[in-house]
Amino acid sequence: TPHLWQRLYMADSPRTLVKGAAITSVLALFVVTFTGAVIGMMSLGMDITIPEGSSTDALVPEIFAQYLPAMGVVLVIAVFAAGMSTLDSQMISATSSFTQDLVPSVSSADNHQRMRLGRFFEIAFVLALVAFAFSPQGRSLIAPLASIGVGMALSFLLPLLGALFWHRASEPAAFWGMLLGWGVMVTMQFGLLPNPGVIGPPLWGLIVSAVVFYGGSLLRDDPVESARRKASQDDMADRFPETAGQGQPV
Repeated sequence: TPHLWQRLYMADSPRTLVKGAAITSVLALFVVTFTGAVIGMMSLGMDITIPEGSSTDALVPEIFAQYLPAMGVVLVIAVFAAGMSTLDSQMISATSSFTQDLVPSVSSADNHQRMRLGRFFEIAFVLALVAFAFSPQGRSLIAPLASIGVGMALSFLLPLLGALFWHRASEPAAFWGMLLGWGVMVTMQFGLLPNPGVIGPPLWGLIVSAVVFYGGSLLRDDPVESARRKASQDDMADRFPETAGQGQPV
C-alpha cells in the first residue's frame, strides 16, 4: 500500500510520523474492519435477501434500498469520493515510482523530461485501470486483488521494523522473508496451497515472513553495515532512545 505510506512520509518530525501511523491504524481498524463486521452481524437479524447472482457486496445497498432509500444517493457519492481519493493517491505513488526509480535506471533523463514522461505514464496508467475495471476479469478480481494488496503490506512489516530498530537485521533475510511470505499468502489466496488452519492467508504470510526474517538474521553474521544502519535508525533515535548509540536494543 505505497499510496498510504507516501502520506505518512509527509510528516514534519518523527513524533508526527508516529502519531500519524498510530491514528491511521486505529481508523483503519474501526472504520474499515470493525464497522464492516458490525453491518454483517446486524444484517443477520434483518429481513434482507441478497439478489441471486450478487455477492455479499450488495448487502449495504440492499439495506439502504429497504430501510432508507433516500440515503442511497449519499452512499453512491461517498463511494465515488473514496474511490477518487484512493485513485489520486495511487496515481501519485505509481508515477513517483516510475519517474524516480525506473526512469533513472534506464535513461539519463533530466527532471523536465521525467516530468513529461510522468504525465504520459499517468494517462496510460488510468486508461489501463479503467480498461481492467470494465473487463470481465477485472470485475471478478478487484476484491481478491485488494485482499492480496493488504496481505502483501503485512509481508513488508517485519523487515521495516528491523530496518528502523534492530541492529541484527540482515538484507538477505529481509529479502527472502518478504518474498516467501508474499508467495505463501498468494498461493493460499488462489487455492494453490492448502490452508492448514483456521487463520487466513495474510496471517500465514506474516508468520512465514517473521520466521524467515528473524531466524535468518540470527543465523547470519553479516548484518547491515553500521553506516547504512545508522542512516535509517538515527532519525528515530530521539523518539526511541534504545536505537541510539550502538543500536543495541533495551
